[in-house]
Amino acid sequence: MAFVRALTRAASEVGRVARAVRLIPPPQRKLNQIAHLESYLPVTCLHRVTAEHLLASTTVDRSVVYVPPGIKSPINLPTLQRSWDYNLPSFVKPTTVIGDSKVIAPSTDTNSNGMEKTDPKLMGIVNEKRAVNMLIIRRKKMKKHKLRKLRKRMYALWSKRRYRIEKNKEQVFRAELLAQIHEARAFDAEKFVTGVLDKLRNRPRPETPEERREKLLELMRKHRSNIQYIKPKLD
Repeated sequence: MAFVRALTRAASEVGRVARAVRLIPPPQRKLNQIAHLESYLPVTCLHRVTAEHLLASTTVDRSVVYVPPGIKSPINLPTLQRSWDYNLPSFVKPTTVIGDSKVIAPSTDTNSNGMEKTDPKLMGIVNEKRAVNMLIIRRKKMKKHKLRKLRKRMYALWSKRRYRIEKNKEQVFRAELLAQIHEARAFDAEKFVTGVLDKLRNRPRPETPEERREKLLELMRKHRSNIQYIKPKLD
């Protein structure tokens, strides 16, 4: 038993020395555990302890401010003499349970509730916009007005062009009429009747296949000298 007590005392001394030189990191406590332990202190006591701690510590202020739902003034939770690392809730809808109440910290997201933003609905009678129909009517009127101005401005030019076209048509018609008059004056009735009678008296008899073949051979003999033979180039 004496040996066990001596061993326990030696281990505790080694642990105390290690904590003093900070070889062993201090245990971490969560915010809800510290708040649960310190929430039973009165407000004045908490303010006094916080003030004493602020006067004593000159390096960094590590006090935690928490506002319970039933207390209007904030409570500064004092820290211990040692530096503690607190696991604070995340920024995405963190929740913390302190005692019997559940605290939801505010989120930094602008649209954290996930609601879709739309324009408000119009109430009452909605007046229809007829601007499109008015623009269509205005375009039609402007087309008529511009066409009237164009006709007035280009009347002389278009009249001259129309006169030139009509004059060319008249000249062509007169040339055809004069050609028919010359042909009628040069017509000989006696010669025309003689030619018709010759055609009736001297009718050509139909060609036989032999005569047609002989005519074709004669044409081939006649144009045989005009045939050119092209020899291929063997390069």
